[in-house]
Amino acid sequence: MKKYGDKLIQPYYADRSDTDKNNVRASFAMNICRIICATEACGMGMNVPDVAGVFQVDIPINLAQVQQRFGRGGRIESLNAICTLILSKAFRGLKPDLEYVPSNQTQRGIKDKK
Repeated sequence: MKKYGDKLIQPYYADRSDTDKNNVRASFAMNICRIICATEACGMGMNVPDVAGVFQVDIPINLAQVQQRFGRGGRIESLNAICTLILSKAFRGLKPDLEYVPSNQTQRGIKDKK
């Protein structure tokens, strides 16, 4: 741990040099880096099938982003990955609008099937 202590957690973002990003990906693949704190840039070119945990901080822009980000975890069928959405205190007390009517036909169809 002492030898790789400063490499266990690595940031990954678009403005890092290509060399730095390659080093982060390589150290993650070799289990030196255990946690990547990443922006959207991390998913481009990453093919790591044994990611056991994905943590999303705050709500993404749309459902496709949630699917993309959580889809990075547990690509091996035998691996039980955990995907977690972490919300700030600002989201406490929010309640669903029970009178909400979806605006498109697909969403209305899903709601009607429940």
